[in-house]
Amino acid sequence: RDLHSFPTRRSSDLEAYRNLPPPAQDEIRKTIESTAKGQAEGRALIAVLLKNKSPETASRETSVPVGRIYELRRNFYAAYWPM
Repeated sequence: RDLHSFPTRRSSDLEAYRNLPPPAQDEIRKTIESTAKGQAEGRALIAVLLKNKSPETASRETSVPVGRIYELRRNFYAAYWPM
């Protein structure tokens, strides 16, 4: 049976990116950076919650500031275990 294929970046996609005007390139770059930051924060929160790592250790492993990890953990508990 055939497996579903997922889209991948092709050279034509990259060529289209290069042809965009500079402001559009900057916006795309900001979006990519924002996504990467969110993923790093998610990895840090998972390390603290599921792997029982200290926020300091998770910060070293993911380069997310310790204060931000404490904030993420506090927000997580507030959302899922309200008092």
